[in-house]
Amino acid sequence: MDTVIRVVDVLRRSLLLRVVGSILKKLLYGMREAGGGIPAMVQTIGKRLAERVSRTARGWGCRSAVRWTEEQGFIRYLTVIYVNTPELFRGDVV
Repeated sequence: MDTVIRVVDVLRRSLLLRVVGSILKKLLYGMREAGGGIPAMVQTIGKRLAERVSRTARGWGCRSAVRWTEEQGFIRYLTVIYVNTPELFRGDVV
């Protein structure tokens, strides 16, 4: 998907359009099936990850880390990273 986005402005070939469409359908289905999709994961997994990261950073002396648990962009970022991390490497993150 990343390569298609970088290389192609407009999908003109029907085969490429079908392939990309199929991939997007699978991705959307997977996100919906994952406990209500990404928005739900942001509120559960992302929020908990932000709290853990914030607590660790505060322990290291980073005073501004106290605000990280309320920063929606940071929480979404952590959620996307979590979703894209293979289960083998996640460990007991949440």
